[in-house]
Amino acid sequence: MPHEVSLRWISAADSELSEVWKSEGELFSYMSRWSPRMDSSTPVRPDRCRWHAILLGGLTIGTLWVEREHEDEDVADLGILIGVPAHRGRGIGRKAIHLAEQDVIEAWSLRKLRLRVRSSNIRAIRCYKQCGYVESGRSMKSMADEMIEVIRMEHVLGRISNPPV
Repeated sequence: MPHEVSLRWISAADSELSEVWKSEGELFSYMSRWSPRMDSSTPVRPDRCRWHAILLGGLTIGTLWVEREHEDEDVADLGILIGVPAHRGRGIGRKAIHLAEQDVIEAWSLRKLRLRVRSSNIRAIRCYKQCGYVESGRSMKSMADEMIEVIRMEHVLGRISNPPV
């Protein structure tokens, strides 16, 4: 991978890319959300949500967010989407997660990150495990008249098992 992975704050212009990625249809089998829990009418509060575009050599290829309910919490939730299919499975997500972890450690002094992933999303689970996330539970979620198994994973920050190269 010749280009550098970096993060930048999400902008209004990124919403068009998000719509393109959603329209491709394939993401519905992997994702239930493409953005933080807040609705579009709520401004992003940097003390509760760190929402970034994922860049590969300057090209926006995905989005990543870390959000928490209250600004004094030391635990937050991670969400990530690599919107360009050709860039999945290449280690970009792992590098982006590492950058986001560094960001929230500095900005919020977080202790732990959590996430949820569909049990069928093997590639994402492998990525999260390489980043040091461990399974903390499973549950079933109803989506479009279908029951989906969801794995809960968490990572104690500062314990990165395989930092990206």
